[in-house]
Amino acid sequence: MLFSPRKNRRLRLNPVMDRPGVYLVGQPSTRAARATFHQYAQQLASSDWHKQSGFIATSSTLVPYLPVRSNLFLNGTEHDLNLLPADMRNSMFLNQPSSQLHGIDILLVQLLREVLAGKQVVVAGTILDQLSGPEIRRLLNTARELCVHQAVTLVILTTNAALAATADYPVTGTPPLLVPRNVEA
Repeated sequence: MLFSPRKNRRLRLNPVMDRPGVYLVGQPSTRAARATFHQYAQQLASSDWHKQSGFIATSSTLVPYLPVRSNLFLNGTEHDLNLLPADMRNSMFLNQPSSQLHGIDILLVQLLREVLAGKQVVVAGTILDQLSGPEIRRLLNTARELCVHQAVTLVILTTNAALAATADYPVTGTPPLLVPRNVEA
């Protein structure tokens, strides 16, 4: 919970999203998901959470000419490679140019970059909608473990209603991500 002296209130995560972990927010269409993504981005950017929040877009935000290792540490000072899945810790993977990554590896590197940068809340676009079943399972399992271990809340938007219903923390509609709580004097 962060304190904002100028606003004299505390901002906390919505009670629906108050535990670290992965939350899937079902959306009726890609257009609605885009609007929700932008709504969350604006809400976090205009709050005291702006430094503790990160985003994963559906398109890659990796710097293609930098190696994976440099992309991972682009935003942060944390260099704990033990946070990475075992198959991503080897120097062959870490030293390859990011332009050689595909599919789920791009998404995992983006997520790991946000976590290594110390972000507490990460909002992801419809990244699951472009993956196969095994890729979705791998991403969600890795994300769950990482988020719980690092106390991160990951909100993933999806247009796949069946997938959203199977989540540990399914969310329907578009709840506000942050809620104010007045500070008593």
